[in-house]
Amino acid sequence: MSTMCAWWRVTAFATKLMRWVRAFARVLLMASSAHCLTVYRKELFMNVSKKTLLLSFTLALAAACGGPPVEVRTAPVPAATTEQSVQVTNNLSQAVNVYVTATGGSELFLRQIPANTVEKVTVQGIASGTSVVFKAVTADGSRTYQSRSVTLKGVFPWSLP
Repeated sequence: MSTMCAWWRVTAFATKLMRWVRAFARVLLMASSAHCLTVYRKELFMNVSKKTLLLSFTLALAAACGGPPVEVRTAPVPAATTEQSVQVTNNLSQAVNVYVTATGGSELFLRQIPANTVEKVTVQGIASGTSVVFKAVTADGSRTYQSRSVTLKGVFPWSLP
């Protein structure tokens, strides 16, 4: 097929498509009565072939539905991080509430440890390498125990008398 023939087909298609668009616009703008709508609807479908309608709807659908390509990947595997935690050995006859305080920060409740148990409590929200102080308050509030200042790294063992 020659270039001239292909150009003629593209031009013919564009002409038919423009006729359809103009007719459709007239239907929308001048449809003030049912009679007017019927007349323009007949005119619309008499001027445009079914192939042209099908092709234009297909092109419109392809343009509307065809978005940019999407690349889907899995999340990168995080590097092995050390978990900051405190291993509390509660030798008391009652439960204690354990708190942590970062240097210059506010006190953060960690967990309640039952009497005569050993539990490992994760310290979340405080960066590794931060100096912290742990505090334990008995459930009835009668006694308070405090650890020395420690650098938060790995597991810190802390025993209550």
